[in-house]
Amino acid sequence: MEEELYDRIPGEIFCTFRTNLSARYRVPETALNIQTNMNEKSLSIMLTELLNSESDEELPQGLRFEFMINDDFLRGTIKSHMLKHSISSEGTITIYYCLALNEPKKQDEISVEDWVAAISSSGEFYGVGLMNGDLSLYNQENKNVLNAKIYDKQMNCLKIFEHGSKNIALCGFSDERIRVHEVVKQKKGFSTNELCLAEGHEGSVLAIDVNPLDPTIYCSGGFDHTLNLWKLGEKELEANGSAAGEAGARKKVKLAVRKLAPMSRNTIHFDAISSCIWAQDNKIITGSYDHTIKLFDSEKLYETQTINCKDSAVTGLSYANNLIISGHEDAYIKAWDPRANDTAPVKIYKAHNIWISQIRSLESNQNVFVSGAYDNNVKVWDLRSSYPLFSIKTHTDRVFSVEWRGDETILSGGSDSKVAVHRLAEAAN
Repeated sequence: MEEELYDRIPGEIFCTFRTNLSARYRVPETALNIQTNMNEKSLSIMLTELLNSESDEELPQGLRFEFMINDDFLRGTIKSHMLKHSISSEGTITIYYCLALNEPKKQDEISVEDWVAAISSSGEFYGVGLMNGDLSLYNQENKNVLNAKIYDKQMNCLKIFEHGSKNIALCGFSDERIRVHEVVKQKKGFSTNELCLAEGHEGSVLAIDVNPLDPTIYCSGGFDHTLNLWKLGEKELEANGSAAGEAGARKKVKLAVRKLAPMSRNTIHFDAISSCIWAQDNKIITGSYDHTIKLFDSEKLYETQTINCKDSAVTGLSYANNLIISGHEDAYIKAWDPRANDTAPVKIYKAHNIWISQIRSLESNQNVFVSGAYDNNVKVWDLRSSYPLFSIKTHTDRVFSVEWRGDETILSGGSDSKVAVHRLAEAAN
């Protein structure tokens, strides 16, 4: 039956090309006759020729386009796409296009002392939290500038952020505490000062995120089912445990560690909170092993919405383009629109084989996100495509953490005790 339907699709159709790109990348929206055996590669070549014929300025070499028909990226021939989406050949078909990402190329591979639990990027460097409680910092050239023992228990999560001239590292541990350290830049490298010890969880801390408008306010979730809110005041942000500056680097002055209690402690799930995203000034999104996603108002201190994920624990979260992107234990990735009355996901993605560990969206192009999983793979996605744009198969064991550094670099790490650095040839457009 499917073969019959396929044969009924004609060899040629009429289409118009549309885009939101700048004028240099636009062709006239007039109907063109094209062959249905064309795929994304041949369409990209044709579109490039059309654009070059409309302008005296040649497009850059190697430039590629992605094409979307009926809200899904073209993968394969137009004919097979029309069959899959039951698109009629009568009338004129609209084909939307955008600039394609260039394939990520491995730039570096860094061996570390233990499993990589978490990676966080901020400003001029990125941090790697290891399962043995160590924190390592790397600069933009992937050179190691600091190795510090934060604590001798298992580190589960890490968030590094800038606050004025300070760089702050929030490290969540299996001993139910969050250790807050300042990363200090000195003439001969970096060092850390412990600022305070955040106590309030009654189980391992699994997730941390900061308020996008005020990173001194942050949230955390863990095995105790609670979402905790914290505030780092001026007192907590002062250097603790040593005199500041070079003198402090030469002579440590042991002081009692300051304790920080949560502003609020909210039991909103029935199982561990695996992920928390501070999506907007007062909106926090949490994912849990209890198969739900919760939206929480940080000002009024109550949950505003629950999304049920049926029989699948939530193991990773991101938020982009007003959509919640969730990763699950069954290897599915789902996109949810919290504004919709429908409780079903707006899109489902499947390319991993097992447990999704983390998802991160690209800030400059929120259609693009990256996922890591226990199948050893990292994948780059576009929200509008049912299939991954690229698969990165560098790791030889489970991937626990993925992170974007700027617009062009993907960082990943896991139980093979390596940090992989992949760079896109050009930034996402």
